[in-house]
Amino acid sequence: FKNSAKSGFQNENPYLTEHPRYREDPKTAILMKRNERKTSVATLETLAADLRNIFTVLQQVSTDLLEMKTTAAGLKNIADALGTRMTEVEQRVSDIEDEARGKTECIAELETKLSAMAEKMDDLENRSRRNNIRIVGFPEGVEKGNPAAFLASVLPSILQLPPDTHLNIERAHRSIGPRPGPDQRPRAFVVKLLQFPTRDRLLRAAREKNRLEWNGNRISLFPDLSKELQGRRQRFNPVRRLLQEKGPATMKVTFNGKTSAFADPVEALEFAESLPPCGS
Repeated sequence: FKNSAKSGFQNENPYLTEHPRYREDPKTAILMKRNERKTSVATLETLAADLRNIFTVLQQVSTDLLEMKTTAAGLKNIADALGTRMTEVEQRVSDIEDEARGKTECIAELETKLSAMAEKMDDLENRSRRNNIRIVGFPEGVEKGNPAAFLASVLPSILQLPPDTHLNIERAHRSIGPRPGPDQRPRAFVVKLLQFPTRDRLLRAAREKNRLEWNGNRISLFPDLSKELQGRRQRFNPVRRLLQEKGPATMKVTFNGKTSAFADPVEALEFAESLPPCGS
């Protein structure tokens, strides 16, 4: 039986008969061959399991890639929408800039016109005040309700004008504002004269006298100017004081584009008196 079995196995497995180990120990060779087969089967099973795992991973990767593709498509749609909105925003900004540029030019033009109108109004206001003077220093109430009559009686004596001088005061009143208390500075008189030469004569007489007093009160006469013009003149005060401190100084007057310089105040006064009234 052994011989027949051996002979049958040899017929089925000719490789064993040729194997050197078979000739020495046929049983061992057969066991080794079986072990090799088992190892091969195990290896194949391991490979199959690995392949199944790889396939599973690939399926998951494929699913993830599909989700990523879907997400990327969604992001692309969002980016396209944002791009469209950005284009609209840029167009709106461009339209707003164009509109703002036009409005800026319009505003600049309006500012120029407004400045010109303000200058013209200030000039007209000062022209309307051309015959006015402001008188500072008279205590409150001394006019007894009739400022024009009071000033017509006291100004000629204060300024040492001829007795027959007629001031021709059209109207006079205290400057607008609440009546001050006894210890406060009295309000100024605003006087409108009928004729400009009279106004010029009073101011010139006040300058010549330098200091005027009435019942112990110092009286001062000034041109009645608009607040804008007063502000422009006051801005020169620091320069004027500095020039007076440094002295001697030369006064320069520009009229009709011609500049004249005076080192003597008398000459400057004569020149100023020779000038025609403003607007004539």
